Amino acid sequence: MPDNELVKKYLARTVDQRMVDIINQHFSNEEVILDLGCGSGLYGKFLKARCKKLIGFDYDPVLCSTARNSGYYDEVVCDDVVHIDQRISPVTGVFCSELLEHISNKDFPDVIGKIERLTTRKICITVPNPLSPHFKHDASHILKYSVYSLLGEFNKSAAFAYQLHAIGFSESNLGKWYFSMINWLSSAIPILSPTVLYIGERKT
Repeated sequence: MPDNELVKKYLARTVDQRMVDIINQHFSNEEVILDLGCGSGLYGKFLKARCKKLIGFDYDPVLCSTARNSGYYDEVVCDDVVHIDQRISPVTGVFCSELLEHISNKDFPDVIGKIERLTTRKICITVPNPLSPHFKHDASHILKYSVYSLLGEFNKSAAFAYQLHAIGFSESNLGKWYFSMINWLSSAIPILSPTVLYIGERKT
């Protein structure tokens, strides 16, 4: 998908209540949260309510400008995620939604290592399940993984311990009766969840 089409897609996104619930459940009174892959700033309002300082980070200038103009971010950095260690000082928590699937397997270990080194407490990551049509029909999803192999990669970390969670279907999909009927399963079993959540806690 050409970059301009991808940007249009991200600008058209609406708030996903699952992500709001994740933010409210896992962040509270943080000093600094990094919204990594902040896009247009869709979750800035919710993240800002859980921290004293909110930093956005994205690679696209149009999306970064939109996030800045939202008024929720104290700072928005526009750069490639591989340079994150050069642009971001230590933060308390990281919210990283629908970004890592766009990173190559070659760059993945280095990027995760950089994220962990700048995070002092907690990392919340969501990615699409590679078994879902959403993943397969987007050519920008280049990371090769399964929901469990990715958990294994995360838990190679010496600094963070990660857990995998199912989060079920989005509100838009729950309007369809067949998704609604199986949502209890997809909310409990990661392999059946169209999007999955990884929570990384810094080891003591």
